[in-house]
Amino acid sequence: TTIEKSGTLLQTFMSSYTNQNGQEEKLGIEEVIDECKTFYFAAKETTGNLLTFVLVLLAMHQEWQNIARGGDIRVLGPTGIPTLDVLQDLKIIPNLGNLDIPAGTQIYLSVVAMHHDTKTWGNDAEEFNPHIFEDSKKQSTLRVPFGLGPKTCVGQNLAVNETKTVMATILKHYSFKLSPSYAHAPVLFVTLQPQNDAHLLFTRISS
Repeated sequence: TTIEKSGTLLQTFMSSYTNQNGQEEKLGIEEVIDECKTFYFAAKETTGNLLTFVLVLLAMHQEWQNIARGGDIRVLGPTGIPTLDVLQDLKIIPNLGNLDIPAGTQIYLSVVAMHHDTKTWGNDAEEFNPHIFEDSKKQSTLRVPFGLGPKTCVGQNLAVNETKTVMATILKHYSFKLSPSYAHAPVLFVTLQPQNDAHLLFTRISS
């Protein structure tokens, strides 16, 4: 199908498109509403979980929290806003060698297994190590936090920018650490999330 180019997401939903039979169609109002709901709820949970684990990991690793707050160029971009991509353990498996995969074949991969593969990432693949993403080429080719190709997540830029903005604000005004009541128990339920909530203690930084 082809869709007319529009300026905003809502305009795209309201625009006409050409279906597989070459006929022009438009989404109905209920379909547009459903699509908007999907974007809202999908972005809310996933971005919220991302922020939660970034906070937890920085609370666990105070040295990296201090680096992020201090403006280290490897973690903070030149604008001073945290480039938190380097804090995500989002990695991809190497090439599949000489396997011949016919067109149209559905392939299922374990992203968790790929991201913890010691053959790809070394013996410290289980460790929190943002330095692993200092190689910009490695960042762009060996991690797929939002998928790849035409089916990549359409909310990628929104999620990343939201996370950077929120973390920049928090790091500027607060330091934080794990609460004694926190138990690290991530659980996979559609998305990865803390099983027992994320108990953190925040301290305001005096200006």
